[in-house]
Amino acid sequence: MKKVLFSFAILAVAATMTSCDNKGTKNADAKDSAAVAEAAPAETADPNTLSTDAFSMKAPEGYEIDGKVEYLQQNHKVSFRSVSGSGINSKIDICHDANIKFETRKADIAKLKAIDPIKVGNVEFQGGWQPDGKSIVLYADLADKGTARVFFPKPSGPKAKDLDDAAIIAKLAELLSGLNFK
Repeated sequence: MKKVLFSFAILAVAATMTSCDNKGTKNADAKDSAAVAEAAPAETADPNTLSTDAFSMKAPEGYEIDGKVEYLQQNHKVSFRSVSGSGINSKIDICHDANIKFETRKADIAKLKAIDPIKVGNVEFQGGWQPDGKSIVLYADLADKGTARVFFPKPSGPKAKDLDDAAIIAKLAELLSGLNFK
């Protein structure tokens, strides 16, 4: 009887050790897989492109990202400014707010000096010049993704004084054409 109990105890210990060894192997395999994943180069995004949950935009020709990418991403915003030396200082900010419905923006739009809507793909931006005439503000209905707001200050600089309102609106439309909606 002692031999049977002793044999049974040895088998139980052996089974336990085998079980622990398998767990150790599984854990080691998981650690090795994680190490391989860390060692593999991460897929890099285009450093000149900014994205929100609703759209992305590559820096237009002659423009660069304006601000820290992490800040812009956290605030669902794309922001670009003209590269210095062009004679025209220009900036565009476009933000996305999933929590604001377009209907609530209609009162804001009514306060603006209206311009013709600017269509980008199947999205229409509505708005106009702020009462002081120093910038254009546009809003777009992104359906279930909320709204987008564009802020485009009047360009400045030595070459900007020759730009009339129509040329400024045309430049804004050109910049907006670079938006890609998701």
